[in-house]
Amino acid sequence: MDAKEQMVFRQSKKKIIMYLLGFLLFALVGPAMISTGDNGWGVYVGGFGGLGVLFCLVQLMPNSSYLKLTPEGFAERVLFRTYFFKWTNIKGFYTPTPENTVSLGSVLQAIPGKVFFKFSDNYDKGANARKIVRLIAGSDGALAGVYGKTAVEMTDLMNQWLEKYGGNKQR
Repeated sequence: MDAKEQMVFRQSKKKIIMYLLGFLLFALVGPAMISTGDNGWGVYVGGFGGLGVLFCLVQLMPNSSYLKLTPEGFAERVLFRTYFFKWTNIKGFYTPTPENTVSLGSVLQAIPGKVFFKFSDNYDKGANARKIVRLIAGSDGALAGVYGKTAVEMTDLMNQWLEKYGGNKQR
């Protein structure tokens, strides 16, 4: 990997369209429930579906979400907002397994197919907030998706880039 190398991953349009169809079903069932007299749940079901449809439509817009790997770090763009993390500030990436989820003690990490990461010990930005997040989630952060790869493949790729460009090995 040379200094000009970068990789860009995008969410699967096919997967987003599948979610869109599912949310559209909820958006249509909600008003049908209301018309039969189930006002309480119908509003929630329809509202959930409507928000999901809106979310999916935004995800289908060009450059609304992606993951970009560069020698300096990685940038993840979600709903048109970009978050950048330097490799030197990351300790490592991992995918929860049944074995390490129990030891991590977090229900949130039982979500299959997610890639989590922890910041290095010398990264102090938002340290107090991260302590609370780590207590609840068992991690400092997570990628928004796996961008067409399995969680294990994306974890391995992120750790390869971290190893190559992370600099200080004593993170």
